[in-house]
Amino acid sequence: MLTTRTPHRPARRPAPPAGARRVVETLVAVVGLLGLGSGAAWAWWSVSADATTAVSAVTVAPPTTVTCTADSRLFFEDTVTIRWAAPVAATPPGSTRSYTVTFVSTSGTIVKTVPDGTLQLLVRWTDINANSGWNQKQTITVRASAAFPSTTWVSAPANPVASTGSTTLGYNNLACATP
Repeated sequence: MLTTRTPHRPARRPAPPAGARRVVETLVAVVGLLGLGSGAAWAWWSVSADATTAVSAVTVAPPTTVTCTADSRLFFEDTVTIRWAAPVAATPPGSTRSYTVTFVSTSGTIVKTVPDGTLQLLVRWTDINANSGWNQKQTITVRASAAFPSTTWVSAPANPVASTGSTTLGYNNLACATP
């Protein structure tokens, strides 16, 4: 008995319904667009952040003409007044200007904030007595800043001035010094 064989063919699957295929294609397209959209959003955010950083460095000008003036009085504690001129450049729109006066000595750093419109800071020895360092040489810098609702831009420091302290007849005195 002779038998003939016929080649075996795999059974064909029935084609999915046309509606299901369209749903899958649509989902693939949406996922692809979301991936592309998040990349575009990231690119926009990172370029915006870089632009903000670059603009902030040149937008806020530092104060000018920073001076230290001593107020020496007999039998009273002497004080110093730090004065500065406001930057010529206008404050960026939507921001509020203020000034930061920083005192740096070997005992630490003290920061005082001064509102816009005030162009001086009277300093007593108790104002800069961080870690009992009032009588050490203090290097004093003044910066302008522009505060926005979500960030603050700060200028470079103006030319520094300095103060130093001493005690005379039991009174703690401050005097101006060379930086």
